[in-house]
Amino acid sequence: MEQVTPLRKQYLEVKSQHYDSILLFRLGDFYEAFDEDAEKLSQSLDIVLTSREMGKGQRVKMAGIPHHALDSYLPRLIRQGHKVAICEQTGVADETRSLFKREVVRKITPGTIIEPNLLNPNNSNHLLAIVSQNYDVGIAYTDISTGNFFTTQISIEKLITELDRIEPKEIILLSNDSQMSSLLREIELQIPISILKHHSSYQKAKTKLLKHFNIKDLEDFGLEKSPLALQASINAIDYLRETQMNLIPQIKTIKYYSTEEYMILDVQTKRNLELFQGGRFGGGKALINTIDATKTPMGGRLFNKWIGQPLLNRLEIENRLNSVEWFTNHRMALNESSSHLSKISDIERLINRLLVGTASPRDLISISESIKVLPLLIKLLKNSNNIVTQEFIDSVESCKATIKLIDSALNEDSTGLKPIFNQGYSKILDIEKDILTEGRNYILKLEQQEQISTGIKSLKVGFNRIYGYYIEVSKSNLEKIPEKYIRRQTLTNAERFITEELKKHERSVLESEKLINEIEGELFDDLCNKASSNSMFMLIIAKIIAEIDCFRGLAEIATKNNYVKPILSNSSSTTIIEGRHPIVEELIPNGTFIPNDTQLDHDQSSLVILTGPNMSGKSTYIRQVALIQLMTQIGSFVPAKYACIDIADRIFTRVGLQDDLGTGQSTFMVEMVETAMILSQATTKSLIILDEIGRGTSTFDGLAIAQAVAEHIHESRNLGSKTLFATHYHELTKLEESLSKLVLQNVAVEEINGKVIFLHKIYPGKADKSYGIQVGELAGLPKTVTQRAFELLKLFESENNLPEKESQSTDSYSIPKELMGIIQKLKSIDIAETKPIDAINLLNELRERITRLQDKTN
Repeated sequence: MEQVTPLRKQYLEVKSQHYDSILLFRLGDFYEAFDEDAEKLSQSLDIVLTSREMGKGQRVKMAGIPHHALDSYLPRLIRQGHKVAICEQTGVADETRSLFKREVVRKITPGTIIEPNLLNPNNSNHLLAIVSQNYDVGIAYTDISTGNFFTTQISIEKLITELDRIEPKEIILLSNDSQMSSLLREIELQIPISILKHHSSYQKAKTKLLKHFNIKDLEDFGLEKSPLALQASINAIDYLRETQMNLIPQIKTIKYYSTEEYMILDVQTKRNLELFQGGRFGGGKALINTIDATKTPMGGRLFNKWIGQPLLNRLEIENRLNSVEWFTNHRMALNESSSHLSKISDIERLINRLLVGTASPRDLISISESIKVLPLLIKLLKNSNNIVTQEFIDSVESCKATIKLIDSALNEDSTGLKPIFNQGYSKILDIEKDILTEGRNYILKLEQQEQISTGIKSLKVGFNRIYGYYIEVSKSNLEKIPEKYIRRQTLTNAERFITEELKKHERSVLESEKLINEIEGELFDDLCNKASSNSMFMLIIAKIIAEIDCFRGLAEIATKNNYVKPILSNSSSTTIIEGRHPIVEELIPNGTFIPNDTQLDHDQSSLVILTGPNMSGKSTYIRQVALIQLMTQIGSFVPAKYACIDIADRIFTRVGLQDDLGTGQSTFMVEMVETAMILSQATTKSLIILDEIGRGTSTFDGLAIAQAVAEHIHESRNLGSKTLFATHYHELTKLEESLSKLVLQNVAVEEINGKVIFLHKIYPGKADKSYGIQVGELAGLPKTVTQRAFELLKLFESENNLPEKESQSTDSYSIPKELMGIIQKLKSIDIAETKPIDAINLLNELRERITRLQDKTN
């Protein structure tokens, strides 16, 4: 093997421990990358790829960035999915080889970011660990920028929905967890996965967790009966210990939660209701854009969580609604608190930077300025029905001494990385600053003195990092220089000199500067330590400010958009008077949205069959009901004149036609998978939104499935869910005769001179026509096409001897006996006991039978 340099050997040793990361190796004022890392760095940052000799006959690829520019380059690397290990010079040079000691001080991965310029202030940045065993999984996730840490143990079938809610930026798996690795590959999860090679047994994990949190029992954390959650928790902590070195101390507690505490929102429901992303491709307006009026980053993150976790507990919902109501009834507090909250920085993340030793002077000043706003907020909200709690008031009081200390120490101009301490804070620092000022003043006066004594008016006194202070004289004046000048450097047109007196004052200045930097560093570290002693109070403050911000924001939206406080129903009925779609009404001219009423009752009107043409507003109406349900359960006022809402355990949606090209599933298969999931998971307390079931296949197939689904929801003892079913199958209206709790509704349309006018109003009864051709005209189909379509429609109607107005009514069609047999087969299936994959196979089998029947009748 060819000989390598000591530096190369040192690099290879460090790299072997961080093989999965781009290693930024500190060399002087640069971070250098070598070998494949250099190629990645060059490609990712569009910088020059060079090479360097690092041993006889060895030229190594190299690329580098200035150390002071790391913060500007790091976001680009992380956003491209790279992990980055920062290797610093951490010791003095080796005596024999002049080699600095170097070690990795931090490893930055997508889930371990704390840099403000890499974080979205309104979104959490979660690192999540998973441990699986048979049909159960333990998950633990943390945002190290805030110190929040959560864990739970759930069945494996709930994992995907929970991952979608948490939206982790990085997932940690054990190297031997082949089951979970296969599952995540199967669903093509677009989240970076990191492998933890070593893992702890349950007992070892328990011991490590007790030691980390300095506790004697796990019962306080709720982990005693959740072994997988415990192991996932310690895996997350072990990974942080490996990558973050000094960040672990900020994780001081774990919160165990149950998915039964809140409403689970599956992926398609979040998408169909446009909770976080609007429009077909995610570029439109979503619910969160419509009703989020928070002013602080903490509030923004909490509100994001609220929308993803609607409440199930009646008392908690009422408490939120009452807090929002207080703000709507106190307009002065509503408006003035907005101003106060806008002045509050991201206390939660600032405190955590303080705890891990990465806080800047500006961070401490921001903490101080934020806390100083709070007495005004407390005074404003003092009669606010416990919005401002005694715990909040006590925490603010506990922080006053710390804020006073920060203000006495730091000058408000300390906006950079270097602190500017106020005069009088440290006598030693003041003395050294006086010495430094005296030395600098002497050097400033020296230039004028030397110009006079030598008669050289162009003489200058300057400074550079290599030669220190010098006296510069142009070559035309060299004959005038005195003997005490000592030549130091020759330039093209000048010479630079020093004197004994100049060097004496230079040493004084440089030593004072060095000493001042050391003193200021020690003073700042001491200040941070003292400030962090109140970190728990400040984190309590941050938590309560976030809640106040959410309440106030919801009140602002309610006031602005004329929302009403919903009443929580004491029965199994939901009544909405003049309900509106919160997103759609924001996108159209003010006052033009047509409101509609809704009545759903478990005992009398649990299933609504809604008919009407395309573009009439069916989808908007059924989604607005679901959104009003969800808004109620996050504690928001709702867009309606009156709303009495029965709490739902889940909201299910099956909306629209779409292929899943990534998994090779057709439109119909996607529809069937989603429908099967709804029928297997919904309960009597669920709200189901169905939009056009059965349109991805032939008419007979689709109609049979749509009717069977409607009958099953209505008749099943495990279901009976409140359901809004929008359909173009007018034949389903016949079910009114056999299903006692089914209600028919339609969207009103007027036809004037062959032109259709959508009224967007919901009325009882069934639609008499589909107006498909008229909708085609509105969509811009050529006139020749629509005229021919009208001709063909009349021909089809005459061939079937159907009255023109009733061509698609229920009375004109009866289901063949053979098809009824297939429907009865569908009705006999126990969906609650049928796995989704079995349901899909059964549906495909029945579809083939129907197709054969159709071919036979043709």
